Amino acid sequence: MSGVSPNSIFGLLKSNLYTIVVPLVLAAFVWMAVGVLDNECKKSSKSDTVKLTKQGHIAVGIIATLYAAINILKLHPAGRKMVSRLM
Repeated sequence: MSGVSPNSIFGLLKSNLYTIVVPLVLAAFVWMAVGVLDNECKKSSKSDTVKLTKQGHIAVGIIATLYAAINILKLHPAGRKMVSRLM
């Protein structure tokens, strides 16, 4: 059997590509960019543009991480109950 079972972890990730995988990749990229801004922009750290860009990356990173985490919780029955109580 060459197909991926829909109940396996890979099947769940494949069926939830845009709700879990893409937000996690986006969050990882944004958090990496915050680290680059911290390490590479020492001389211009007083710049308002660098501060605004860093704050924007942090906000998008938090949103993408929370979105992916909520969708991961929704995959499990207990997680669905937790998410439904929160929202």
